[in-house]
Amino acid sequence: MIIRTSERATWSVTARRRLRESIVTSAVAVFVLLAITGGVAGASPSSFPLKIATYALATATNDRPAHVVNAADVSNAFDTFNPSETNQFSLVFNLGEVKAFPRLVDLISSVTYKSTCIDFPDKIGARPTIAPCPLKAIAILNVEANVLIVARNAIAAAASHGKAVSGADVVAADVGPTLRMDPVPTFAAGQGGVVKFVTKQRINQTQVSLSLCLNLPKTPYGLPHLTAC
Repeated sequence: MIIRTSERATWSVTARRRLRESIVTSAVAVFVLLAITGGVAGASPSSFPLKIATYALATATNDRPAHVVNAADVSNAFDTFNPSETNQFSLVFNLGEVKAFPRLVDLISSVTYKSTCIDFPDKIGARPTIAPCPLKAIAILNVEANVLIVARNAIAAAASHGKAVSGADVVAADVGPTLRMDPVPTFAAGQGGVVKFVTKQRINQTQVSLSLCLNLPKTPYGLPHLTAC
């Protein structure tokens, strides 16, 4: 077979182009593999929290426009992988649910009862970190439900008399032996206000002091909202 000069030149250009495409394809494949298996700091490639972190980050960064990982991204990742896992996990709290740790997600294994947290930075494309959960975050989660019960009871008691909740209504609600308000709220019905609850919790033999703030509504039957102190 005789290849003329022009044909050799054409073959050479084509071969070089295919070689470059092959190299690029291989590089992309390696990059994707690294992103899936080692793209999150502080975790083993086989861990379930790593799968959640990686998938949620990929969902957020591949959106158009890209966005910071949000609670919906985490829930979607959790629902995508959890049914297929041998060791089932529960989503203890999602992004934004613990006000003092708004970028933290807590997963707990129903087999080992070990809790693992994922910290998602508030920046598009930033790598999350997997680590043990801070004791304070767990303590706050334990107290949040009790604080909300106090607020709802106070709001319901005020509404039964046709008025919005007042500071006195909150004081009159049963806060139990472990909670106190600092300072004692004095806002009038219809004004609304923030009430600061302080408490101490024992987590894993460690006593943790913490405070939670609650925003009370100006209207009857309104909703209380946890807020940062």
